[in-house]
Amino acid sequence: MDLKCIRLNIVTSFFCLLFAFNCSSQNSSVTSSLSLIGKNINKAFEVEKQLKSIPVKYQSNIYIGSDFLPKADTVNISPNPLIFIGRDKSFAPNKQVQITYYFDEIDSLIQLITFEWQPNTTGTPRNGLISHHNHYESYEKTYTTLFDDFKVKLGAPDKFEEITEQQGVYLGRSIWKHAQFTIELHLIFSTEQQEGTQLVRVKMH
Repeated sequence: MDLKCIRLNIVTSFFCLLFAFNCSSQNSSVTSSLSLIGKNINKAFEVEKQLKSIPVKYQSNIYIGSDFLPKADTVNISPNPLIFIGRDKSFAPNKQVQITYYFDEIDSLIQLITFEWQPNTTGTPRNGLISHHNHYESYEKTYTTLFDDFKVKLGAPDKFEEITEQQGVYLGRSIWKHAQFTIELHLIFSTEQQEGTQLVRVKMH
């Protein structure tokens, strides 16, 4: 078997894996976006339009560093990522998930996709901010459901930190590393009502 055939088989297997994940995950906006890494940003528009997600825009530029995306220092990431608000009826605080596509400013290829479950999405006016300190069970359920789904399709994570509580903050993290992609799953939930962070995040790059 020549190198071209081997490469084709690897790529085919990769997208079959993603398709299998797409068919079983709890949230359609997440699963429909996972195979878009390395694709033109226009593909994200098509996917989110089909899902009837709502596009939103920050008022200022967004810059990410290598602590958020390892290759951020070597790729020209656009400071204007595409951001959408999708529906997730299983997430009690606001029934929403925020999807962000970070892409190369030169060739418009997607380098990173994030999915964030949090109480107040981008552009929420201050008088519309909701209290969320009583919703820990919903965050833990979202995190656990995603973890179980990734584990079924990808096996045990390469890094695993069991959910722990430290000084009023619940933390959990799992990372899957494969030749073609890395998936990071994070849980942060502070019991502080005003200043704390409440977030479940998936990063794929």
